[in-house]
Amino acid sequence: KVQNWVVGNGLKLNLSKTKYMIFTHKAKQNIDVNFCGVPLEESESERFLGVLINSNLSWTNHINLLASKISRNAGILYKLKDLVPESTLRILFHSFIQSHLNYCSSVWGMGSKNSLNKLFVAQKKAIRSVHYKFNFQPSVNNVVNMPCHTKEIFSRLNILTLPNLVAKNCLITMHKIYL
Repeated sequence: KVQNWVVGNGLKLNLSKTKYMIFTHKAKQNIDVNFCGVPLEESESERFLGVLINSNLSWTNHINLLASKISRNAGILYKLKDLVPESTLRILFHSFIQSHLNYCSSVWGMGSKNSLNKLFVAQKKAIRSVHYKFNFQPSVNNVVNMPCHTKEIFSRLNILTLPNLVAKNCLITMHKIYL
């Protein structure tokens, strides 16, 4: 049936790149999947439309990869903070950080609060680079205290935090479905 569909739609299937995945939480049975006599490789985790999906439908791999990417991009913003104005940093924040957090967040963002914590910490690190504000009260040995809380920064810049961004995207999706 798949072969008929592929041929009927004028497509070609690259069998060296084609894999299959079985979604289950139970113990897997060994099965052989062939397409036109060519055995296909089973995969535990694959990228599909830019989202890492695994056979347990857990988004941990995707969230970890995304957190790493956000942290790397936050480092770029941190290096630029003294070179460009805040308005430019805000544009770069939306390009380097929020765009990644927005993409398919209604899918991978519905996990537990704990599973998203690493990603939220990376987002807060990035927002501090946009608005680098220290509490300049002298402390022991005249060392500057740690950066301020991010709640005020998110509010002042009108940028949604990760939990609010996920909720917004889910509500938009639900509105589109039920409209």
